[in-house]
Amino acid sequence: MTVKSSVSLTDRQYAFARTLVDEGRYASVSAVLQQGVDLLEQRLEAEEMDARLQRLIARKKRAHGVSP
Repeated sequence: MTVKSSVSLTDRQYAFARTLVDEGRYASVSAVLQQGVDLLEQRLEAEEMDARLQRLIARKKRAHGVSP
C-alpha cells in the first residue's frame, strides 16, 4: 500500500533529486525520497541495535565483575 503525501524541498534538495532522476538512477523524485526514508529507517534501526548491544555488554561486564 502507498500513501500520498505532500512534502516541501529546498531548491537545492529538489535539484539534487531531479539530477538523480535525469541521470536515470531513479524513476521519479518520489522514488528518491522513498529511498531516503528507507535509508534513514535503516540507520535508526542500526543505532538502536548498537545501543542494545552496548547495554548488553555493560550488563555482562557487571555480572562478571569486569570494570567497563
